[in-house]
Amino acid sequence: MSDDIWEGVNSDLIRTKRKLIKSTVLFIIITLGVACGNLISTIIIAKSAEMALKASSEKRQVEEALARERLRIESEKIMAETEERMQEMNARNQKLLEEAKRFAEARRREQEHQQQVQKKLNETCHFWRNEYNKTRKELDRIHRDNACKAAGI
Repeated sequence: MSDDIWEGVNSDLIRTKRKLIKSTVLFIIITLGVACGNLISTIIIAKSAEMALKASSEKRQVEEALARERLRIESEKIMAETEERMQEMNARNQKLLEEAKRFAEARRREQEHQQQVQKKLNETCHFWRNEYNKTRKELDRIHRDNACKAAGI
């Protein structure tokens, strides 16, 4: 009977041992599964973060490229407007220069005319002065006075 008891105890021990092994294997499998799940989750998060950074970097690059393009377009627009204003100013300056030349020419001609008139008045004054000195007539004196007064002499 003692062998039967030992056999019963042994079979209980064997069953308990098997349950313990099954529980330990199950615990190890569950622990490994959780660890693998955590590892996979960490990898997924890292990849997601990497992709988000890459997308953010690409987005920033696109935004910077768009900003540069806007600046280029705005610069070209300003340059075109400046060029147009410069052409308008050049045309206006050219007209003013031509007008100034016409005015200077008219003034020169007027001065020449005034010099000719003054020369003629001076000649007339000298003529009547000489006439009066020769004749001593009252009419020649009146002509002399009027001619010299007109000449500013």
